[in-house]
Order: sequence, then C-alpha cells, then structure tokens
Amino acid sequence: MQLAISLLIAGFLLVAGGATLAWMALFGGWTGMLANGCFAVLSLRVAKTASAGRILTGFYLGQAVKVAILILCLVAVFVYVPEAGEGLNVLALLGTLFATQMTYIVAPRFTR
Repeated sequence: MQLAISLLIAGFLLVAGGATLAWMALFGGWTGMLANGCFAVLSLRVAKTASAGRILTGFYLGQAVKVAILILCLVAVFVYVPEAGEGLNVLALLGTLFATQMTYIVAPRFTR
C-alpha cells in the first residue's frame, strides 16, 4: 500500500510539476517505507509467547529505530540532493513521507 501511494503521488507530480518533484516524492516514500519496514521487523520478531515486558520492549526498540532511520534518511536527502530544500520540493518530500505514514490509519478502512 505504501509503495502504491508513493508511486501514485510521484506519477502525479511527474506530470504536474516535473521530474524533480517526482524524485522528491519517491525519496519521501522510500524513507517512510524503509523506516516502517525496520519497525515491523524489530517489533514483530518477538515471539507470541514472550512476556508483556519483552513485547513492549521490542515495540519501543522498533519505534526508536524507525525515528532514527527517518531522521538519517531525511538528513541524507537534504545533504546529498541539492534541490531538496527548494520550494515545492520540500512539500513533495515531506508530504509523501506523511502519506506513507498515514497508510496504517487509512488503508484498513478501504481493505475490508
């Protein structure tokens, strides 16, 4: 679902605003997908029979790693992509990142 949202937004921005906006949207989407993937791996690898404390620790560890990856990826984009800090590029990057984060809230309503 996150990949589909990222590609949909990037495709729209490619047509409406050009390649740079589309790349910024893809960077934002990839950042969100990478962070969420790491969160899922770390928080869901705890056995179902583990204690509540162990499950909670896995969840918090996954969340901390997710935030760290989000920060590192965003910093990397702003450092290594010169156009990232210009005008609508920031909106495309952060807007797509936000959209990928919101799929967990919105997607269950459409997949029932």
